[in-house]
Amino acid sequence: MAQSQQSVLAEGVQALQRIFSPRIWFAVGACAMFLASGYRAAAQAWATFPSTSVNSSSPSQPVTITIQTPGTLASIEVLTQGAPGLDFTSSGVNGCLMGTSYLPGNTCTIGVSFFPKYPGLRLGAVVLLDSGNHVLASQNLSGVGNGSLSIMIPGVINTIAGDGCLSDGFCAGAGNVPATEIALREPLGEATDGAGNLYISDSGNNRIRKVNSAGNIATIAGSEVPGFAGDGGQAVTAQINGPSAITIDGTGNVFFADTGNNAIREINVKNGIISTVAGTLGSAGYSGNGIPATSALLSAPQGIAFDPNGNLYIADTGNHRIRKVDSAGPLRTSLASALRVIPEMEVLHSQRNYLSLGPWPLQTTAAFILPISAIAVSEESIRRLQLLQALQATELGATPAMAPSR
Repeated sequence: MAQSQQSVLAEGVQALQRIFSPRIWFAVGACAMFLASGYRAAAQAWATFPSTSVNSSSPSQPVTITIQTPGTLASIEVLTQGAPGLDFTSSGVNGCLMGTSYLPGNTCTIGVSFFPKYPGLRLGAVVLLDSGNHVLASQNLSGVGNGSLSIMIPGVINTIAGDGCLSDGFCAGAGNVPATEIALREPLGEATDGAGNLYISDSGNNRIRKVNSAGNIATIAGSEVPGFAGDGGQAVTAQINGPSAITIDGTGNVFFADTGNNAIREINVKNGIISTVAGTLGSAGYSGNGIPATSALLSAPQGIAFDPNGNLYIADTGNHRIRKVDSAGPLRTSLASALRVIPEMEVLHSQRNYLSLGPWPLQTTAAFILPISAIAVSEESIRRLQLLQALQATELGATPAMAPSR
C-alpha cells in the first residue's frame, strides 16, 4: 500500500475515533438500514422512550397523535416494524375514543410502554384507523434496548429463496409459490418486518419480493421490464429499475432505493400504493439542496438509513455524497465536513474499491457509514478492528496503517 493510502486509512480510523469518542462507538455497517414511519404527510416529532434494558419494561408514556385525515376512529394499532404486541404496546390511559369523529389538526393521547426484545434502536408507530382501514393518523415511536449482542456461531446454511435461475422465463414459478421455486436475479437488498416476513430487492428482475412466514414468495412491486411508471398507483403494477437497499419502517411500509431510476421510493403497507420520497424518477444528476426532496436529483443511490427523528440519509452513490432529507422534506448534503471518513472513502474507492472497517469490507459504491444505535464498544474493540484491518492489508500484500493508541 502506498504511503498516501496508509495516511488515508490511518486518518479515517482517527477521524472515526474523534467523532464517536474513544470509548463509546456506535454500530457501523454496510447494510445499516434504519426503520422509520412511512406516513410522512405531516412532519411530527417522534415520540422517544428512555433507554431500557432488554426484556424489561419502561413506564407507560403518553403519546400524543395529531389527526392527518378526517374520519371516525374504529381501531388503534401499536406496532413494531408493522407487527403488534412486540416492543411497543398500549398501556395506561387511552384518550383516543372509538366512534369519535376527528378533523385534521385534532389531537388525542394514548399510553404506550416500551419493552425491547433485542438491543439497539427499536422503531414503531401508533396508527389510528377508520372502519375501512384507512389511516387517520400515525405517530412514530423510537427507543433503545440496552443489552449484549447475540453471538453468531457456526451453523448450517440453507437456501430460503431462489432456485438458481435468472428469470421466470427459464424456470417455472410465479405468484404466491414456495420461495425456493422462483427465480431471483442478483438480489441486492433484504429486510424483515416484525411479523417475520422477508422482503427482497430482486434487482436483476426489477422487482420487490415478499416471502411470508410460510415460505411463499410473491411480487409486491415491479415486473421484469425496467421503467419508472406507476407513482400514485398500486406498486404491483408499477415499474422499477434495479432496486437495491431496502428497509421496513415501524408501521410496516417498505422503503427501497430505486437505483436505476435515481430515486428513493415507498410502498404503503395499508393500501399498496407506491410513491417517490426523494429524487426525480428517471433523471440522474446533482441538484436540489434546500428544496423538497422529490424535486431534487440523485444519481444511482444505493444506500438508505433513517435516524431516530425521522431524517432520511441517502448514499447518493453516483454523486459521491451523503444526502439528508429532514423529516419535513427538504434535501441537503450532509456529513461531508463532520464525518471526514466520507471523502476519504472516495479516495480509497478510486484506488482499491473498498475500505475495511472491520472483518468485512464496506463497498464504497453501495454503502455509507452512519452511527446507528447505542451499541457500546470498548477501546479494546477499536484496536481489534484496527488489527483486522492490518491483517487484511497484509493478506493483500500491503503495509498496514494503524492509528496510534490513545
